[in-house]
Amino acid sequence: MLNQLKASRSNRLKRFGDHMPELLDTINRAYDQGRFIKKPVGPIGACIILRDPSLAVAVESCLRNFMKTFCCDNYKDEKVLQGLMSRFYSKGNRPQIIVIPFTDHMYNIQGR
Repeated sequence: MLNQLKASRSNRLKRFGDHMPELLDTINRAYDQGRFIKKPVGPIGACIILRDPSLAVAVESCLRNFMKTFCCDNYKDEKVLQGLMSRFYSKGNRPQIIVIPFTDHMYNIQGR
């Protein structure tokens, strides 16, 4: 854990696990090769940008189990991502994958 924290200073993605940078590089190569219909999004924790850094602990404790999670648009892409993850993580330790159709519609949370 201490080594992971030290490594995260030089590479922000290492906060989500030692293999995360390599996994994301592998995902990018697979996407460039046309193996995905839509590129997976994740880890979710890397997609979150807080306007108020003082909320970081609260957000992390609420989303703790989802910080390493990926989202896929469809089950074909999930299967490809599972295969890529298997190179870096054993079956019981892989990041979670949520399958939900992607949309171009952005949710407006302004004023909340």
